[in-house]
Formats: sequence, C-alpha cells, structure tokens
Amino acid sequence: MSGTSFNPSTAGIGGPYFIHYSYTDINGCTDSTFTTLEVYPLPEPELVLPPYACLDADAVPLVGLPDGGFFSGAGVMGDDFIPNLTGPGTGFGITYTYTDANGCTNSVGGTLDVLENIVDAGTDTSLFIGDTILLGFGTEGDIVWTPTNSISCADCPVLYFFPTFTTTYTITETDPNGCIATDKFTVWVLTEPNADIFAPSAFTPNGDGVNDYFLIYGQDIINIISLRVFDRWGELIFLNENIAPGDEQQGWDGFFRGSSATSGVYAFIAEIELKGGTVVVSKGNVTLLR
Repeated sequence: MSGTSFNPSTAGIGGPYFIHYSYTDINGCTDSTFTTLEVYPLPEPELVLPPYACLDADAVPLVGLPDGGFFSGAGVMGDDFIPNLTGPGTGFGITYTYTDANGCTNSVGGTLDVLENIVDAGTDTSLFIGDTILLGFGTEGDIVWTPTNSISCADCPVLYFFPTFTTTYTITETDPNGCIATDKFTVWVLTEPNADIFAPSAFTPNGDGVNDYFLIYGQDIINIISLRVFDRWGELIFLNENIAPGDEQQGWDGFFRGSSATSGVYAFIAEIELKGGTVVVSKGNVTLLR
C-alpha cells in the first residue's frame, strides 16, 4: 500500500493480500475491516506479422495469440491489414490487444512494410499493317504479356510485335517479392499509307555534305521505283530506279554526262511505292543552285 493506493507490481503476483482499513469517528471510536486481493499475471499475447505486404494485395490476415483479442493500427480493418489504405512505406505499426479470463489486458506491437511494384509498358506506338517492331522493357521480375497473339514471346522482356489490327497489350510483372504490377500500351495498326511526299524545292551539289543530292522523301515510302529529271527543253538528264528510302547518294547529284549541270530549274517525275503496295506519282520542279 502507498497511501490509499495498492500497487500490484510492488506486491507481485500472488496473494491473497490482506488490505486493512481502520476508521475513527468524531467520538474517538475506532473500528477496522479488511479485504483480500490477488494479483494475477498479465497475459502475454503474441502478434504474428509478415515482414511485408504488397500494395496490390487485397487483404493480409493478421494473427494474434491467444485468439480473441483485437487489432489496431494504420491500415487495420477487423482482423485484416489492407495495404492500399496506407500506401507504400515502411514501419507501419500494428498492435494486438488481448484480455484474459481474469480481466487482465496486455498488448503487443509489431511493424510491417508495404511494397509497391511498378512496371512501365511504355508509350503507345503505331505501325503499318504487315510491319514488325522490336521493343524492350526493363524488368527484374517475371512477366506475362496478354493477349499472346501477334507477339514473338509471352514472357520475354524483349519481343517483336506484329499485330494486324490495333491491339492493347497488358504486361503483368511479378517482382522477386511476389508483388504484382500491370500496365497497358496500345499498338495502333495503320491500314492506309501516309502519302505525304516531300520533294526539296532546291539543292546545292557543291560537295559540302549538305543538301548535295536531290531525292524524294516520305514516311511510308518503301521503294522509289524510278526518279527522272528533265531540263527545260524536256531532255532526260537523270534516271535511277529502285532507290531505297533515304539513300540520298542514289538521287541526282547535279551532274549530266559527267559534267556539272548548270544552275536553273529542272522538272522531275518520281514513281513511288508506298507501304501496302500503293504506287503514287510525284512530279514538280527543283532548282539547282551553284
């Protein structure tokens, strides 16, 4: 006893402890009574927690021993820990509180981390029908692609895509911790070639490595079947066939019969094959500048 208080921790577990109470009234008469107390041990509950939970997990069951107590803390709902209530982070505190048959209550605490896996499928892209693109995705886990049609591998980080119609693909990655992440990207399939043809209005074949050749350009050109250049009198001064897209040195270099053509305006006609087999004709004028 300390004053009017009984301290169980000082008395220690056991009993019965006799508590005496004496009282003297205003007449000087004294009497006393007593009661007994026993000190019970506190329960020693246990809290069983996983070291971490994945953010994508629906719910993580919590285990407290003995059964019958209650859980509290961030992300706790009933007997479950809900990771998306906390978001990713470390050291989220969970407490298990248990009251035994004697009415004695004790608590135990623990922490767990919430891990987030992120996978990036990349930016939507496009291709012309019949084309193939090779794409790579950085990952440390196991991946699965869906749908599996028109791809070269369903579980590879580097693979070919060759859809014949616009398709949205989903990548699902499971990281070394077992956390799952998904992302989507779309491959747009173009069925009509881009027929925008660019023909320079002038070129300067002076050997400086800049604008030395005249050639036709276009996003969906797969072959320049023929390129013809005529002088002002209609004489054919340049012809080349089956020129690969962007192969400038196969264009006109500003020479005619081994000599530099004179500065001036020349006419051209180009027969061009686009993706999908479409053939178009481009014609116009180009100025040769010396």
